[in-house]
Amino acid sequence: MKRTLSCLFVLVLSAAATTHAQAGCAGEGSAACAQKEADAKLCAQELTEVNFNILSTTQVTGTVRDDSGALFPSTKTLRLAIQLRNPYSGKVLRTAEVNDTGHFDLGWESEGKFRLVVVVLDGKNVLRLKGWDQARNVGCGNGLECRARVMLHAHGSGRAADICPPK
Repeated sequence: MKRTLSCLFVLVLSAAATTHAQAGCAGEGSAACAQKEADAKLCAQELTEVNFNILSTTQVTGTVRDDSGALFPSTKTLRLAIQLRNPYSGKVLRTAEVNDTGHFDLGWESEGKFRLVVVVLDGKNVLRLKGWDQARNVGCGNGLECRARVMLHAHGSGRAADICPPK
């Protein structure tokens, strides 16, 4: 009886460890693993939407600004970039650094529906700009040059999606 229980206990522990490792939580407690799974679910459910329409081939330049309309520049400690993404797949199509005056130049782009996302460059990592919501509707107008005003909206700390990668 003792051997049967021992074998059963080892079998149950092995199955639990395998499931735990498959979830990417090897070596972590169940609470940490559950939090990681909840975070992954939250990030997967985060909606992305078209926020930038180009009506004809144009050169895309612009500025990043905050709620008040003030320029939002890169600094030595906070390197910003703007990404032009496919809003349906999330694929990054172009990236341009935001300079120390808040300006960027994405180059020429053909017509289409896109998503502009401001991100933080941290070495080789691209991170979400925490504490800020992405621009909702970025105007472009018609013509050979589009001067986009990307307005970020502060939401303060504690927003759950701030833990997710940029979308």
